[in-house]
Amino acid sequence: MQQMVLTILIATMAMAMASSALANPCYSNWFEPPSNQRWLEARSRQYSIFYIDRYREDVPFVRRVFNNTERLMRNKYGVSRHGYDVAVYLEPRPTGWAGVGRAVIFTWGSSQERQACIYYLTPSAPDWEEAGRRGATTNVGLPFDNDRHAATLTHEYVTIAQSVVKDTKPRGFRGKEPNWWTQGLETYDGEMHSTRSNRRRFLPALIAKADTDLRAKINCCRTLDNRAMLSTSDDYRGGMLILWFLADTCGESAHYDVLNSEKPTWEAAFTTVLRDCGYTIPTAFTEMRRWFNRQVAAVAGNR
Repeated sequence: MQQMVLTILIATMAMAMASSALANPCYSNWFEPPSNQRWLEARSRQYSIFYIDRYREDVPFVRRVFNNTERLMRNKYGVSRHGYDVAVYLEPRPTGWAGVGRAVIFTWGSSQERQACIYYLTPSAPDWEEAGRRGATTNVGLPFDNDRHAATLTHEYVTIAQSVVKDTKPRGFRGKEPNWWTQGLETYDGEMHSTRSNRRRFLPALIAKADTDLRAKINCCRTLDNRAMLSTSDDYRGGMLILWFLADTCGESAHYDVLNSEKPTWEAAFTTVLRDCGYTIPTAFTEMRRWFNRQVAAVAGNR
């Protein structure tokens, strides 16, 4: 069975659009624009979905996913109006940014004018069905079905709320988080908050597929500057595992507490949240390995 690795490219660009630019922010000289299509627009309060008429049946599904993600933004991150002008392009055929197992969000702008473009291969595109016939799956062995579409679209859109929390707090770190934190948090939100089916099946699939391989990719405790810190060489799955452990043992509010921290660095914010939960970095690492072993045993017992 072919293993398809879900590659989510997150690109953040701080730039202002020239006054002569087209009204649609996704047409830019800074990155690949949407493909040349006869686009139709379905407008919601905080985003627009661009699609071609042949795939108009995909629009209600994508709208439900995005509306659900906005509830997640409010409930988990306290973000009701994110302030971004968001354009979502449902490409009918694979492009450099949108394809089977590939999606992208670009964000840029200032506090006065923030914009985002999301490119996604429309859920009814024949390439998804062809991938299924070939036996293609995600990197934890799940099929590319509507639950996968929901998880990936949530993963992309919720990025905005996570950025807003950091950008609007009165003080504290604004960036330089490790990539496993960023990708792991987005993966966690996509899997745990998109559909009930994803919440039920992703974690057992992650454990069953990864087991010792993934466990070996999570490391502690000294970094190059000789500070204690967790790390992982698998940003998506390993990051998801650390974020899952944090939510399971300290409560999911710990994710927000790190983002909203007024500590000067992400490292200080993360270690403070762990300390408030009763852990140092080394003891969190030790307990996480025990916790992981319990998850492995539980999944094995349910097979």
